[in-house]
Amino acid sequence: MSFNTILKHFFWLCTVLALPAFLFSSDASAKQVSKPVLPFAKQLQDELDNGIKKIKGKGISVAIIVPGDKTWVGVSGVSHGKIPIKPETVFNAGSITKNFVAALTLKLAEEGLLSLDDPLHKWLPDYQHIDNTITIRQLLNHTSGIPAIKGRSFIRPILKNPKKYWTPKEVIKAFVHKGLGSDQANLTS
Repeated sequence: MSFNTILKHFFWLCTVLALPAFLFSSDASAKQVSKPVLPFAKQLQDELDNGIKKIKGKGISVAIIVPGDKTWVGVSGVSHGKIPIKPETVFNAGSITKNFVAALTLKLAEEGLLSLDDPLHKWLPDYQHIDNTITIRQLLNHTSGIPAIKGRSFIRPILKNPKKYWTPKEVIKAFVHKGLGSDQANLTS
C-alpha cells in the first residue's frame, strides 16, 4: 500500500473519529487540548512528520477526539513563511465546509425538518438583489445563480482591510449587489 493511500486512510479515520464528537457534543469545542494520552500518539505524530516530508507538504494539524478519553492534537510543518504550526493555529476551512453543510442539510430533509424544495424566504430574511424563491436544492447543486465571490474587483475591499471581519450582511451589500461583470462572478454557486 502506498504512503499516499495510507495517509488518505489516516485522514479519513481522523474525520470519522472526530465528526461524531463534533456533531453531537455541545462542549467539544470548549474542552482543553491535553498532552497525548492515546497509546499510539507517538506513531500518529511520526506519521504526520514523515508524511509532510514525503509529500513535500507545507503543514498540517490533526485532532482526534476519542469519546471518554482526552483529545490528541498533532501538528507538523509551517503555516506561512517559517512560522511553525501550533495546536492553536487557526486555518481557513474554505470549500470543505460545503460538504458538511450539504450532509447536514440532507439529514434535516431526511428527518422531515425541511424540504429541499423549500424557497429561501421560508428560512431567511429577504436580501436585496437575491431571489428569495431560490430553493435549498438549487443551493446544494450550485444552480441558484447566486454569484461566487471571485475576481479582482471582489478582492480589492478585502486587501484594503485584511483583518476586517465581514458579516454576512456586509458581504451581500459590498459584493453581491455589484452585479455580475465578467471578472466579478462565477455563476456556479
